[in-house]
Amino acid sequence: MIIFQRGNVTVREARYSDLELWRKNQMRALEVLEVWASDHMKPVEAVERSMTDSLESYTILYGDELVGMFGIAPESLLDNKASVWLLTTDKIHLMRTTFLRCSKAVIAHLRHPYPLLYNFVDARNEQCIRWLKWAGAEIYPPEAHGLENLPFHYFTFGGA
Repeated sequence: MIIFQRGNVTVREARYSDLELWRKNQMRALEVLEVWASDHMKPVEAVERSMTDSLESYTILYGDELVGMFGIAPESLLDNKASVWLLTTDKIHLMRTTFLRCSKAVIAHLRHPYPLLYNFVDARNEQCIRWLKWAGAEIYPPEAHGLENLPFHYFTFGGA
């Protein structure tokens, strides 16, 4: 099911077959560092685990190129909050402007059933932190997080 389409960009429900497309692309270097620091996972492992843990997961395509995947994992089916995740490949630059234009609409779509979205972002990933702020996230001071105990920022969409 397609949830968003504009020009060459399609956001649709993720499929496990998308992992094969993911293997053919390179995850952004800072995100590789982030998933390792957090959980000691390789890129494909991180995407597969995120999909498995999620109630909803989506694939971002630019034409036929997989540029990212994201999703939400609620704490429980009765809860109004969910962990949100986004992992991108080096190809995300192909749709930079469209990504920015679409971000707020997609976040609103995810917040419809879950008014509070949250997660952690590696403090080294300044580009992602700038995007999170632009998209309306509240960013908290860094704290030790993950298996490497490196500084990560807790962030929320919709309050604490």
